[in-house]
Amino acid sequence: MMENLTSVPGRRCACLAIRLSVPIPPSSATTSSVLSWNDCNFAADARFHDCGGRAAVPDIVGNTHKRVGNRMRTLKDKVVFITGAGSGFGRCLALQVAKLHGIPVLADIDADGLAETVRQLQLVDARYGSHVLDIRSRQAWEAVAAATEKEFGGIDVLINNAGVLSRTESFLELSEEHCRFLMEVNFWGMFYGTRTMIPYLAKRPEGHLVNTASSLALIGSPMHSVYCASKAAVANFTAVVREELYGTRIGVTTVFPGASRTNLGRNVPADSAEIHEANVKNFDKFASTLPDAVAAKIVAAILNYRTKVVTGMDGLAMSFFNRAAPRTGHWLLGAAYRKIGDPKLYARLAELRLGSVRVTP
Repeated sequence: MMENLTSVPGRRCACLAIRLSVPIPPSSATTSSVLSWNDCNFAADARFHDCGGRAAVPDIVGNTHKRVGNRMRTLKDKVVFITGAGSGFGRCLALQVAKLHGIPVLADIDADGLAETVRQLQLVDARYGSHVLDIRSRQAWEAVAAATEKEFGGIDVLINNAGVLSRTESFLELSEEHCRFLMEVNFWGMFYGTRTMIPYLAKRPEGHLVNTASSLALIGSPMHSVYCASKAAVANFTAVVREELYGTRIGVTTVFPGASRTNLGRNVPADSAEIHEANVKNFDKFASTLPDAVAAKIVAAILNYRTKVVTGMDGLAMSFFNRAAPRTGHWLLGAAYRKIGDPKLYARLAELRLGSVRVTP
């Protein structure tokens, strides 16, 4: 039996609460407060997802996770370990944690990007840690975890944010080497981090794990098959970890960001500068969400024990279709990419289908 279930007026929620033998909270308890900070508004109530600044959507599943101990109401003096902190979401998370008087511990394989994040933290006189880390190495994870505990006395939050995007190619063309690299970074890096850090989080009065998947884990896109698979693996792994940690002091959140204005699309290798530039332009056509906004929602999820965060209008659309009509969602996303994306890519895909897939009698 579950202890708490947030519901809103409506027969469906009431029926679910009855089936679970859970009392429905009074309507006065379903109001949400909004915290305005750093030009980003985000819901400060665990009962709601903030959907891109629009009406809040009740999150029933996200509030059935049994917790032991006190709620993490603040990040003040909390040690927050962030991978991929050299740019994008990671850098924004580090700055927002610092502004909430937390202690961001930065990790990235990109030493130059890491140095820039450190420089920005120094401008606000923040306390921080910094490590050049290859997340594909279990031994490297163990070393930075021990060093962080020794320097700051423990680790309260782990945010597995680092990831890479695949080349924009059909599964028929992707090299096995590139596919293995994607899985090593996106899945195994997250896996090693989670396995290594959970024992450290368990020592704290309350802890939190955040794993960043992708909206493409909900509805996959053409020409990114292995990337979609790696992020779907992250999402499903995190869902199981959440259940295995049921009843502990550790909260677990999965993040499904839509296309955002980060360096993700710029860091993808290409066979030529021309192809690279075309891929970047293609990515930028879909990237509309600001990384600051995504970071703010992740911080809100930590403070409110939300189990799922979806950002961007594209992310919300994929979340809807994933639940309501996944086949239609895949068809619509494919049609959208063919309409908006680079026509040369899909001309190449047509050639591959004709030459490699179609079987003539």
